[in-house]
Amino acid sequence: MVAAGAAVLLVLALLGTYLRRRLIAAGAPMFVCAYRRPGRASWRYGLARFESEHLVVFPLSGATLQPSHRVSRTGMALLHAGEPARGQAPLVEDPVVVALSDSGRQLEMVLPRDSYTAVRSWHEASPPGWPPRVA
Repeated sequence: MVAAGAAVLLVLALLGTYLRRRLIAAGAPMFVCAYRRPGRASWRYGLARFESEHLVVFPLSGATLQPSHRVSRTGMALLHAGEPARGQAPLVEDPVVVALSDSGRQLEMVLPRDSYTAVRSWHEASPPGWPPRVA
């Protein structure tokens, strides 16, 4: 009886995780990342996705459907990108540490290298409906 109850709870937890991920994805591709505010020692794992005007980061665990960070495309500056220190964000494959600024608020992220390339391309491209950026 206890084993059956535990199995039901496990199935419900997995179903809840799956549904939450589907809801926050909103039909868009997502990628795993780690993030923190500068000066903080610990990283939090999350899921990030692109919207037309924002890079949105959600906590990996929890029940909330609200993002923990929303970085504006037009206000964003890529301050620094480099290799992570040993032991930083072990869940992220082929990691790149990126420092971002959005209207003075800073955020550090650890991204997979291919996701970092996507972030740079998304940032450098014009949002839909805007005139093209000319270098």
